[in-house]
Amino acid sequence: MKFSNPNQPLHGHVSSTDSAATSMRLTWVSGSKNPQEVRYGDGRTLTSTTTTFSRDDMCTSILPSPAKDFGWHDPGFIHSAVMTGLRPSTAYSYRYGSDSVGWSDKIQFRTPPAGGSEELKFLAFGDMGKAPLDPSAEHYIQPGSLSVIKAMTEEVESGNSSGLSGVLHDRNRKPREVSTLSPEFSFSGIGLVFTGINQSINVSRDYINSGSVYGTPDSGGECGVAYETYFPMPTSAKDKPWYSIEQGPVHFTVISTEHDWDENSEQYKWMERDFSSVDRSKTPWLVFAGHRPMYSSTDGLFSTDGKFTKAVEPLLVQYKVDMVLCGHVHNYERTCSVYESNCLAMPSKDGNGIDTYDHNNFSAPPRRWSLVRISEFGYLRGHATMEDINLEFVNSNTRQRVSSFFEISSQYPGPLIGALIPGNKIVALGQECDGDFQGLITQCTKFVQRQGSQTDPSPECCNVIKTLDVPCVCQHVTDDIQAVIDMAKVAHVAQYCGIPLAHGTTCGSKLLLFSFHLHN
Repeated sequence: MKFSNPNQPLHGHVSSTDSAATSMRLTWVSGSKNPQEVRYGDGRTLTSTTTTFSRDDMCTSILPSPAKDFGWHDPGFIHSAVMTGLRPSTAYSYRYGSDSVGWSDKIQFRTPPAGGSEELKFLAFGDMGKAPLDPSAEHYIQPGSLSVIKAMTEEVESGNSSGLSGVLHDRNRKPREVSTLSPEFSFSGIGLVFTGINQSINVSRDYINSGSVYGTPDSGGECGVAYETYFPMPTSAKDKPWYSIEQGPVHFTVISTEHDWDENSEQYKWMERDFSSVDRSKTPWLVFAGHRPMYSSTDGLFSTDGKFTKAVEPLLVQYKVDMVLCGHVHNYERTCSVYESNCLAMPSKDGNGIDTYDHNNFSAPPRRWSLVRISEFGYLRGHATMEDINLEFVNSNTRQRVSSFFEISSQYPGPLIGALIPGNKIVALGQECDGDFQGLITQCTKFVQRQGSQTDPSPECCNVIKTLDVPCVCQHVTDDIQAVIDMAKVAHVAQYCGIPLAHGTTCGSKLLLFSFHLHN
């Protein structure tokens, strides 16, 4: 088979380079190594830099790898150029190529809002898989991924890198799938695609003796090389795929769960510096993203890693991280505000007084911290303002919002106790507490002691609670994490037993009610 123009420039996609939103990187693929051009805006022109990778860059071991030994396919040349002098939240057009190899169509895109501006709308997705655009088939494809691409395209036009099998035409396919997204769709990360979770920087690094935390052969021998070349992101150096970026009122911190993250690692120290540098008056929302989740109720091998949770979770609590987005597990799951497997708070009930527990699609038993579990292809639709952040899961086949809408409200900076509870802020409305809600711990000691199990309060315990004259929950302002966890147990009992929690407090001079404004 011959191609009329094997050097044709293809698969262009733009990505953010910094929080100012005044520059955007354009990356595309061509069969020609000669530099090409980008023409954008009001007649400005840039010359591309060119790179590629070879079979020798792939990993192998005693067993042959598909990437290097039997699935190799020449990737061509990857061109890249950074468009500068842009304005945030502004529409531009561009085209790329050259007179010798041809030009792309003129493409419209919109720059993201600058960090610190008042609003951000975004889409997030994780590990949706891959599939060919034609009817061909092979192992490990997930045709539903095409519905995700199509649905997001329609949404963007009207308003991961996935895990790769190691056969290189699959790597080439992903930029092609990505380029079918609306050109207005801006990529903002290795773990984020305009905050959508990518799989490849993590899974495609995993291989025996590759330096990954996990020695699985998931990458098929790619070892992160293909991803890092196709999707350059604003990282500090090669093979250090962690970075942060601010868009609107949100500060995104993105790490690689496949690189060393223990307390003495370079990545951990970077996380500490990044978290401590966030100006919450400018970006009140701090969102953390990585590949492998800290919590998952699936029973797959390496779905989670308790050592990762133990090392990183206290850092998230210390710096008041509001939300964690992860991939890896190919199902949607949302947790409560959880710390050390205990719910610090449950979301409030919906209009009918019912919590959203959707466990029908999972065979593994649900954990107490698991609120919603859905086995459907789809994505998150997010909207952040300075006051709150709303997210909803959209089924990409039906285009309908699934029963997982939630909101987090912010009044930053909050009281001291807010530093101990990830995911939410305190809202103080000055309401007095009339009773001692700590009595719940005394009255239901056995339940509190088995809080880590899957047992809810007994009807007898609920009856005791309902007799108490306690219209709101109080807690001393304290740095003691355990005290906060104990209070969270009380709050969980109240929620389960149907006792409404008031939305504010003074509770004397030193007591605070914490109320978590999540709703389904």
